[in-house]
Amino acid sequence: MLKKRLVMAVLVVVAFAAGMAVNHLRFANADTAHDGYSNQVIEILEGGSPTGVYTTPDLTSPTIDQVDVLLWGDRVMYDGVTTQNDSQGNRWIFVALAEGKTGWMIANFADANSKVKISSAVYTTPGMAVGKTVTVTTLGDQANFRSTASVLPGKDNIIRLVNAGETLTVVGGPYQAQYFIWWEYEDANGQSGWIVDIEGWFQVN
Repeated sequence: MLKKRLVMAVLVVVAFAAGMAVNHLRFANADTAHDGYSNQVIEILEGGSPTGVYTTPDLTSPTIDQVDVLLWGDRVMYDGVTTQNDSQGNRWIFVALAEGKTGWMIANFADANSKVKISSAVYTTPGMAVGKTVTVTTLGDQANFRSTASVLPGKDNIIRLVNAGETLTVVGGPYQAQYFIWWEYEDANGQSGWIVDIEGWFQVN
């Protein structure tokens, strides 16, 4: 019985990790003014706990369903653009949860710093796009080259570490997953892998 329970626990963890890896959220939006892609992380404060995330931006809708309940400290990703107002005057924003779900939550302007904390937008490497080649900078030296766009299950999906001065070709992305923006690269040996886009890690050629 104990062995069976251990096997089930392992299967649950693997399934969760696989879901995180597969559910790449096409949630990054181009911002031409900053030559990159921007997203904002929204953190739920004590005054905003609990906050519901729903399938539609209208609590009176007969088809509404609850996607999740956010508690103090939980975080979601907001594209900074997609909003809608309901008949009660509430402002709704479309958000992405780390596990791959998306939905709508109420985030009135008056909620800022009382119920939710909104970060400044984070921009990707300027000029990054599929088909471009990039050089790894000294800041990006030893970055993880992963088989999936996921920091889970830790080191298990790390193919290798990239080196400063190495040239990579961008073959996929951008994808938003686990509060990061990822690009897929191919190295000089034809191996493809994913790396988080962090400011200063890459120079577009």
